[in-house]
Amino acid sequence: MNKNNHAVFAEDPTVDALSKLTTMLCDVTRGYKEMVERAEPDLRPSVQLFHEMHTRHTAELMALLRKAGDDPEETGSMMGAVHEAVATVRDWLNALDESAIDMIASGEERVLDEYKTALEKTADNNEIHQVIVAQRNELEAAHDKIKG
Repeated sequence: MNKNNHAVFAEDPTVDALSKLTTMLCDVTRGYKEMVERAEPDLRPSVQLFHEMHTRHTAELMALLRKAGDDPEETGSMMGAVHEAVATVRDWLNALDESAIDMIASGEERVLDEYKTALEKTADNNEIHQVIVAQRNELEAAHDKIKG
């Protein structure tokens, strides 16, 4: 969550949408970081792709939040810990191999849904909207690639 007064978000749907998307990306990035360290060689390239992409996207969105006058938390939410735990448990079960692709694709579909919401709520801010469009397009291409 953000350090700022939450009432500000009710007044600015663009900042609110950007903040929610950034929090989600922080969370999934934590899970991917754990997966990169634990993934079997056949899964590692896909995991690295999403980790690097989400890390870059998060940094871009954080910069936009700061430019908009927000002071974003860079740690995400409790869901980040959940993503880390899931990666750890799957590793314990020897399931961080190519069989995890469906789990990754499903998770990325939820991220794409959050991008859709952000796009709807940022239509009045061309600079932010265009960044979100570009990021969503990159994510869709990566998602389509792993779905095969």
